[in-house]
Amino acid sequence: MNATHYSIRRATTNDSHDIESLHALLYADDPIHTEDVRTIAIARAIEHGLAWVAVSDQHIVGYALCEFLDVHHRYFPNSIFIDGLYILEPHRKQGIARHLIERIVNADYPAEYRSFSITHDPDETWLTSFYTSCGFTEIGKTDAGNIMMIKMRTPCS
Repeated sequence: MNATHYSIRRATTNDSHDIESLHALLYADDPIHTEDVRTIAIARAIEHGLAWVAVSDQHIVGYALCEFLDVHHRYFPNSIFIDGLYILEPHRKQGIARHLIERIVNADYPAEYRSFSITHDPDETWLTSFYTSCGFTEIGKTDAGNIMMIKMRTPCS
């Protein structure tokens, strides 16, 4: 079976509805990620150039949202936090998530953001393997027990 052709690009406001639908799937069982919270997070990520979409046949099949965490963040000071990554089921295992991560870590950001960060449910052990294969390192657990991982930014030469 041939992999579907897709492209990765920064999201625009025109993509908000599609991203909202995917974000709702990712956080379907999470009462903290209400529709209002999702809408605000998506708008903020798009505004700051921190939202990415995977497009196949002119349809969004995956996305990633990031946010800047400042120097005062408890776990990840001065980092770019990946706050959502989701690929629709029929498009998984084709390298799309890895390609999204590559685009995120290779994009230009202000110099004060020294790392990329992510947390995930410890029951999803495959996520640790996936992010490790993308160059992230496990650094501990949050108070809620989620796995914390970081990837240091490569300095510009």
